[in-house]
Amino acid sequence: MKKEVMLMAAGLCMALAAGCAGPQGNDAGKPQPKEERVLTVGTDPAFPPFSYYQGQTRAYTGFDVELIDAVAKTAGYTRTEFVSADMKDLLDGLNAGRYDAVISCLSITDERKAQAAFTRPYAHSGYVAVTARGTTLSSPEDLANRKISVKAGSVAESMAHALSANVEPCATAEDALRHVVSGSSDVLLSDRYMAAYFAANGYGQDIAIQSGVDLKVPSDLAIAVRKEDAALLDVLNAGLATFMDTPEYNQLKKSYFGDYL
Repeated sequence: MKKEVMLMAAGLCMALAAGCAGPQGNDAGKPQPKEERVLTVGTDPAFPPFSYYQGQTRAYTGFDVELIDAVAKTAGYTRTEFVSADMKDLLDGLNAGRYDAVISCLSITDERKAQAAFTRPYAHSGYVAVTARGTTLSSPEDLANRKISVKAGSVAESMAHALSANVEPCATAEDALRHVVSGSSDVLLSDRYMAAYFAANGYGQDIAIQSGVDLKVPSDLAIAVRKEDAALLDVLNAGLATFMDTPEYNQLKKSYFGDYL
């Protein structure tokens, strides 16, 4: 009798075990949630059209924002998360570990290469002088007696100080441009992509991009990562190479800069 009870108990345990294992086996056959991979990105949100924050939607947008969103997706990230920082503090924040990468119309310079590693360029640009329509400048020397407005903390600000003693740093490049359009300043010194954006989006009838003023300063825009983060650099370079070879990349440029580039 004892033997029969033991056999019955053993059978019950096996049945219970099989019953417990059944649902686990079924779940194992289902697709598991994809592990979330988040790329944190530092950017200056006062730098339209490259990066700016929309208060109504509580979202970052701009050419750089859309670009790195697409690159990150191509590189296997599930989403990007943006962290605001002033332009002059972006690389310090990167090296302090506050984010993984930086994108913010960031041109590659020798000074910046000493602080960070850069991906391949995603845009080949340069710096231009922008005036109110009707003004003609023929050389950089014509800027010497002009009031130049610039985005504070930008490479253009450093350039402006070498060209004129009258330099006005502004919170945004558009603020600087408004001063030019209103006549309170003579020249906006800016990245060529930014000037093209302004011309294509509301200011085309009011401004002139001075093609005669050759500042001879090329500007390759790229994404920055910490020097020791070679693996991330490789991943972003591969993502850039893939995305820049798609029609979506050219459409993105056209949507922001029209036919001015």
